Parts: sequence; C-alpha cells; structure tokens
Amino acid sequence: MFVEKLLKKNRIPREQFKYAAVTILLWVFIIISVSDYLKRELEYHTTVPKILHKTTKVLSSDDIQGSFYKECEAMYIKDGWEVKLWYDDDIDLFMLEHFPYFYDDFKEITPKIKQVDAVRYLFMYRFGGIYNDMDSECIRPATNFINGIEKGSTAWLAGYPEPFFLMSTPGNEFWIFAFKLILQDWKKYNVRSTGGPQGLNRMAKAYVATMGQDSIRPFVMHNQIECDLIEPKGDVVCGDPTFRWIEAKEQFVKSTHEIIHKIGFIPNKLVDPTTCLSRIGSCKKSHCHDRLVVQSSLFVHHCLFSWKSQANG
Repeated sequence: MFVEKLLKKNRIPREQFKYAAVTILLWVFIIISVSDYLKRELEYHTTVPKILHKTTKVLSSDDIQGSFYKECEAMYIKDGWEVKLWYDDDIDLFMLEHFPYFYDDFKEITPKIKQVDAVRYLFMYRFGGIYNDMDSECIRPATNFINGIEKGSTAWLAGYPEPFFLMSTPGNEFWIFAFKLILQDWKKYNVRSTGGPQGLNRMAKAYVATMGQDSIRPFVMHNQIECDLIEPKGDVVCGDPTFRWIEAKEQFVKSTHEIIHKIGFIPNKLVDPTTCLSRIGSCKKSHCHDRLVVQSSLFVHHCLFSWKSQANG
C-alpha cells in the first residue's frame, strides 16, 4: 500500500519500478557472489590445503614403508585430510592433463627416479598440501600446524631443503621455477643434485638470488597448541619470525618489487627430528612414534634410501 502511494505521488510507472528493483537486486547478488568468489580464491591461494601426497612404484603392506603409509593414511583421513597416493602411471596422466606443455621434455629425463623427484614440485604447484616420502612415519596430523603458520602464497621447505617433505599453498611460482631448472640441468647432475636435497637447496638459493630478500617468508607460529608442543628455543620461537636455512638473508640482493610467491623454512625438529634416526637408530626399520623425542614432530624420516634401486633405471 505504501509503495503504491509512493509510486502515484512521484508518478513512477509500476513496470519501471519493477525493472529498477529487479536490476538493483541483481547487482546486489552479483556483488555478493563476486565478493565471495574473491574471498574463496584468496583463501585457496594463501592457505595450505589438507591434502597429503605420497608417491610409490608399488605398495606392499608386507614391508615397513607400506606400514608407514597405512598408518599415515588412517591418521590423516580421520583428521579430515585427503590422501593422494601417486603410482608411476598416475604421474604420466597427471602430466598430460595438467602440464602437457612440459610432458615431452619431462619424459626425456632419466633415470626414472629423477622424474619422480621432479613431479613432486608440480603436485605442490597444482594442488598444494604436504608431500611426504614413503619412508617417513607420521607422528601426528599437521592440521593445527598449518592453521597456525603465516598465511600467504608460500612454498614451505624443511630447515635444510630436503624434498622428503614439501608443503605449499596452491599456485606458488617457486615450484615452476624449480621444475624448469630441473628440465634445464638434469643431464649435469646426479639424482641427489637434480631434484634431491642438494638440488632443492640449489634451487631455493637460486630463487632468492633472483627474486631478492623479500621472497623469504619468516617462520612464525601463531597456534598456542603448537607452541606448547614445540619447545620455544633454538630455531622455533612462537610468535616471532625465525630463519633456519638462511642465517643472513642480507647476503642476497634486495627485492625490486613486491614478491607474492615466497618460500619459507620449517624447523627441522618438526619434520626430521632425529636426522635420519641418528639418535634413535634402533627403530630405523620399525615404528618410532612411541619415542619421547619425536612426540612434538609431524614426521620421522627413516631414510631407507629405497630410491637408490631406481637411480640407474
């Protein structure tokens, strides 16, 4: 009734009013939808998703690596994660579907283990999440940990970059940078220096040298639960930025522009607490999760070197 009087008083045709009202509602809907989309996109590209990746040539429940996997799978699925186990055939399909422009050059890489090492970086770029080697034992889910670290597009590496553990937000350009270096240099280096520990260390340094000091994201932990689990000394001080891999980032040039895609370094205590079990070697080929020394860690790397059997294949 009020609207009718208003329309009459202002001599506004009813159809014109309806059209204007519908147009306004439509624009409100569009603005809200775009806002929600942009918010989701920002969240997607600045948060580590709950996906755990592993690769294997064959999965056997009879060996210790199969046992580690089953334990990890059950633990992470129970905590709401997706677990992706990639076999050799899956890797080819993944490359053809998501990176066809790299496929031919990728297939030239030999031995096969270098391909497996290289594709891990593209898993991080395409999906994000955590990659962990099959000879790593899961101690506890990483949910609280990823909820407590700084948000932003980040390729997270272990304190000394060692690709048995990788963690990332989706779409971080460091992984493409690293993959292209592998395509460029794989004939010059052995397995470890191509996409292995020495290779990843070299690529991380090259990225910071290229992008400048601002390409490093300080490790800051905001989750008090994690702070209580990780003794705040040495390379972990909860709430304060700490560096592990680069002791003096001043050795690198200053960035000349804003760096969106950064790399960061996670304290080794969280992902390799025993440095390949040097301190608790008695459980090297068994489970170590009941050992007090590893209780605050996310993973224990058993360093079984199963990759060596593929180094000449």
